[in-house]
Amino acid sequence: MRSPSHIRLYAIVVAILVWLPTAAAGQESNLRIHKVRFDGNETFSDRELREVVMARSRTWGQRATFWRHTGQYFDEIELRRDVVRLNRFYQRRGFPDVRITPTVISEHPWKREIRFRISEGRPIRVVSVEPVFLPADSIPAFALDRGFQRRLARLPLRVNRRYEPLLLPDTETALVEYLQNTGHAFGVVRVDARVDTARSEAHVFLRMEPGPIAMIGTVHTEGNVSVPDRLVIRESGLRTGTRFSKRAMARAQRELFSHHLFRFATVAIPDQPADTTVDLVVRVREFPLRSIRAQVGLGNEEYARAQLSWTHRNPFGNAHSLSTSARASYLEQRLNLDYLIPYAFNTSSSFLVSPFGQRRVEEAFILYRAGSTNSLIYRYNQDLAATASYEISQNREVRSSSVALEDTTQLYNQSAVQLSGYYQRTLVERNEGWAIRPFYEWSGLFGMGSVEYHKVRMEVRRYVNLNRTTQLALRVETGALFAAEIDELPSNVRFYAGGTSSVRGYGRWELGPKRQTVDGPVPEGGRAVLTFNTEWRQELDNLVNGIGFGVFFDGGQVWRRLDQSGVRDLRYAAGAGLSYRSPVGPVRLDVGYKLNPGPGETDGPLGRWGIHFSIGNPF
Repeated sequence: MRSPSHIRLYAIVVAILVWLPTAAAGQESNLRIHKVRFDGNETFSDRELREVVMARSRTWGQRATFWRHTGQYFDEIELRRDVVRLNRFYQRRGFPDVRITPTVISEHPWKREIRFRISEGRPIRVVSVEPVFLPADSIPAFALDRGFQRRLARLPLRVNRRYEPLLLPDTETALVEYLQNTGHAFGVVRVDARVDTARSEAHVFLRMEPGPIAMIGTVHTEGNVSVPDRLVIRESGLRTGTRFSKRAMARAQRELFSHHLFRFATVAIPDQPADTTVDLVVRVREFPLRSIRAQVGLGNEEYARAQLSWTHRNPFGNAHSLSTSARASYLEQRLNLDYLIPYAFNTSSSFLVSPFGQRRVEEAFILYRAGSTNSLIYRYNQDLAATASYEISQNREVRSSSVALEDTTQLYNQSAVQLSGYYQRTLVERNEGWAIRPFYEWSGLFGMGSVEYHKVRMEVRRYVNLNRTTQLALRVETGALFAAEIDELPSNVRFYAGGTSSVRGYGRWELGPKRQTVDGPVPEGGRAVLTFNTEWRQELDNLVNGIGFGVFFDGGQVWRRLDQSGVRDLRYAAGAGLSYRSPVGPVRLDVGYKLNPGPGETDGPLGRWGIHFSIGNPF
């Protein structure tokens, strides 16, 4: 019979034997992925491949806490799935012989490094793209057109490109769209290929059944409540009896979607037999007929601003719009009444009548205005628009005079024609590409105004996205005034520079000529202006969502006379700022430093420094 001590020893040994596998399993389940690497990938970057696999490296923040077991858990089953994902990624992009070899390296008891060794193999190339028309005895007229040949040369699958099976649907969609843009509303396309893996070649066949050329038949409307069917159809630009076009359908949808009456619009082809006519259905959802909108904002120039507006989107049942708005800030108070006729002579044109009253308070003058602006707006497409306006107004300007004199009052009438253009390729959520805005104003037309001048201005912006979170923003603005005497010009039509949206580091309108008053020097404005802005913008969403910073270099000058302008007079400022992407727009705090201030431009407690707070991008 065994003693109690032997029994206890036996129990301890059994417990240890049971615990060891459990502990080993627990240690295995606590393994973390430290790093993920790719070797041998020549066609696709590491960044592209990381988007394919589920395995994730530890972030730099996780690596900083080296004493903690952080990061993604290592899972061998998921590793095998990543191999399958990479194989499918390569095969669908023209690499049928790709081989993926995973390796797990133990560099620490709880850290693992995963390396995917990739042997891409020889890719399959497209050696021919052959259109095949059905029925075989009919060749459509567009087949001999140069436009069709250019379309073939721009297909996702084309000669001398890698054969990627995932591009088959895109190629079919592109060809169907081409057929519909040539009037073949019921065209059918099927794309297939004969692949020779031994020679790494692919022959692509475009099997197209165009069908008959169709004209637009009946246009039905759905969802309109207060707007008659005829007005919906008129605003869409679709006309019965015209040749069908997919492009015309897309343009009609854009016109309706941008219309002030509709919050949503689609144009579709309902189910119907293939024929020489095609019926369309336009579905819309209307905005509420009446709405009230209030807005507020802050800034170190206007301090606080508020706007209250009321809109009736269809006051007389004719798809016109009537709105009134009141806007007030430390610098300006304005009351507007706007009547919009969205269809002047076609869907791209509109006419706007805007009587207004305004009070504007600047350091150098106080301006009271009342008048009306009548504008013809023509939008050629989403990116290009032009406006021709005629403004007539009565003005009373109170201007701070010299030290020896009292304030002076200038009364004048203004009769001016204004021509402006607008070209901008941007995204809604983020600026991209170019923005060009020319402007010309001729005051004193027909001898109706008491001031005569010609004013030209040009602004050019360029936005370069260096990567997903980094952008380089550039702007140049210049202008010139042509008039008999600068002293005869009202203060509000002259050029000024400096401030939150101009040359930062300088206060509002601080650049350029000044005149002495009892309160000190005040901006006088000038006939010529040149400003430029360069800003590096960096988002920091990886650290704090919505936070970003910018580094800028600005410059510019205002000249009293055109013959006095010169590059040697330019003033420069540099600085940096923080921004927060809020629901009402970017909230910014910029700090600028004057690099070469002129005489009297470093007075005050901040000297060379300028602090700018605003909501919205400076440009």
